[in-house]
Amino acid sequence: MRKVGTAKVREIAKGLSERRLDVTCNAVSEASGVQSYRDKKIVRDILYDLFRYGELERVERGVYRYVGKPKRSPQKQEIMWRFFRMQRTVALDDLRMIGEVSRDYAQEWISVLVNRGIARDLGNGKYQLIVDTLEMPRNREKAERLRLIRERKKAMLEAFKEAKNAIARAEAAALQAFEREEG
Repeated sequence: MRKVGTAKVREIAKGLSERRLDVTCNAVSEASGVQSYRDKKIVRDILYDLFRYGELERVERGVYRYVGKPKRSPQKQEIMWRFFRMQRTVALDDLRMIGEVSRDYAQEWISVLVNRGIARDLGNGKYQLIVDTLEMPRNREKAERLRLIRERKKAMLEAFKEAKNAIARAEAAALQAFEREEG
């Protein structure tokens, strides 16, 4: 029995499509050496996920063709950045509508640009682009803050795990001591 993952299913589906063969659960399972019902269900689920994500197109029920990974759609900040570069002077509400984000999110994003000297606050919710860079400025401070939060969370979970193990050892020692006293 061989385990199969998304990368392997993708590779097999791509190969089958290049040879103009149908991409089916049975064809992928056979090519990957999967035989158990459980593993075939995993293959079927992966094929369906690849279809949902746009990498496969359905020819008919249970039959697919590999079409490749779809182009990534621009993120909300990228949409706001492109709009800001085109307009040069924007209202916060316009950014909010274009990016389909909350007012707080748009305000936080534009504040980063103002703090870096890329934009100027003109008052009344209007902002002007004063330094036009081709690449959208990234909020490295927020990324660093999120990285630190993840590290603290990981450390806290590790501490909880160690505490749980210590409690389990203490319970086992207390139980052994109790059994010796009774014995």
